[in-house]
Amino acid sequence: MEQHKLSFSWTVKSELMQKQLADKKDILSELMVFIRVCGSLSIGSGIVFEVDRPSYAKRLYSHIKAVYGISPKIHLKRFNRLGKTYKYFIRISDKHVCNAILKDTMYMNNSGELVIIHGIKKSWRRSSRERQNILRAAFLLCGSVSSPEKNYHMEMVFADGVLANDIAKTIEETGLGAKVINRKNSAVVYLKGAEEIVDFLTFIGASGSILDFYNIKIIKEMRNNVNRVVNCETANIGKTVNAASRQLESINTIKEQKGLLSLPADLYEAASLRLANPDMPLKDLAKMCDPVISKSGLNHRFKRIDKIAGELK
Repeated sequence: MEQHKLSFSWTVKSELMQKQLADKKDILSELMVFIRVCGSLSIGSGIVFEVDRPSYAKRLYSHIKAVYGISPKIHLKRFNRLGKTYKYFIRISDKHVCNAILKDTMYMNNSGELVIIHGIKKSWRRSSRERQNILRAAFLLCGSVSSPEKNYHMEMVFADGVLANDIAKTIEETGLGAKVINRKNSAVVYLKGAEEIVDFLTFIGASGSILDFYNIKIIKEMRNNVNRVVNCETANIGKTVNAASRQLESINTIKEQKGLLSLPADLYEAASLRLANPDMPLKDLAKMCDPVISKSGLNHRFKRIDKIAGELK
């Protein structure tokens, strides 16, 4: 019952969702991000996760059941008048399980005291594997990547600036350069540039989507190259036509007022060739001179013709 159109972002996320986690440490690394992004704690209700995709609800359910041995309750709610927007609520009311989750995700110390930690400490992301789990969960919940057919841009939007900064630091610890900007009431972590985006997606486990990325990128670059060549040729044709028109105007001015025979022999030759070949490029026209001269040499002759015509005007 996915309510989202199949975009490149969702193609990447669908691939990431195929990665099943069996190791408890891997699950807890991912769960640590889930509880900071979409989790809430209330005295009466326990811990509640709110997600907008059934696949995320299923993943959370599997994680909690695998680690804590319980089957959390899942509730579906519809929003807006048409009922096309859904939210999935995963509720854990068992006090002992709630305490265990809070301890495992660094929200509660060994004395049972709640400690509000919005970000992800460096000590929790020491290994490459921990960083991979954290960044994968962050991208699943908050990320999007533009199709390379449009531009090269990947971002993750967080409600909490501390978490956003720690996610950016986690990305930097992989050797990539992430930036953070504020957008309205959100903090946005973003990457630009095809290679950095490819490296990030590869790191979090979306290697299959990289093939699609490169295929689209290659087609885009080929199309851009063709357009550049066409535009360049069009511009050159325009320049040639404009130059030829100006030359013909000057030649006709001299022809009407003094006659072409009044011109020196080299200029007479240039004027005669242009009259006989009004659309020919200067390079080809130069080859018809006797003796053959260079393009710049013929262009110099036409500048002299333009000067004579200007004086007559």
